[in-house]
Amino acid sequence: MRFKDYFDAVVKAGNPDAIAPIFDQMLLEALDNRPLIDTEEEAKVRAAHVALMDPEITTVADLANRLGWTIVQLQRRSLRMFGFPPKLLLRRQRLVRTLAVIMRDPASNWSEALDQHYHDQAHFNRDFRQFFDMSPSEYRAHPHPIIGAASKARMQFMGDPLQALQKPGGKS
Repeated sequence: MRFKDYFDAVVKAGNPDAIAPIFDQMLLEALDNRPLIDTEEEAKVRAAHVALMDPEITTVADLANRLGWTIVQLQRRSLRMFGFPPKLLLRRQRLVRTLAVIMRDPASNWSEALDQHYHDQAHFNRDFRQFFDMSPSEYRAHPHPIIGAASKARMQFMGDPLQALQKPGGKS
């Protein structure tokens, strides 16, 4: 079906219960028609993912060196593969490692949980605010029943509370 056909079907359906299957069909069709990633490209994505997980990689230059790419190649591939520049991906991983400590031990405090590559609490607070649009204490004050239950179950099953800490293809 063409986009206009989907749009017309959504308008005609009128209610959310009738619209959901139309969106499902549209998404599945889009996924079926997407080009498959070739083996060489998939290997690059996996290598980049594994490298991002390494807490010893702290700079874009470190990441490029690990992957054997130039910084320009890394910038382009990062945007194409992940949709974000490499510096942002590295900052995200640093934040995720800190969040994982808090999720494993909710009684711990932020300053004890900080990833080793944060310079200080203020550095962490700036990153946290950029990603969550609130301070760490505001975040902690909110209830998190779904993510709490999901991370607990994931920790028992996979050994890590967050998918972002899992290496491709299995346990971290």
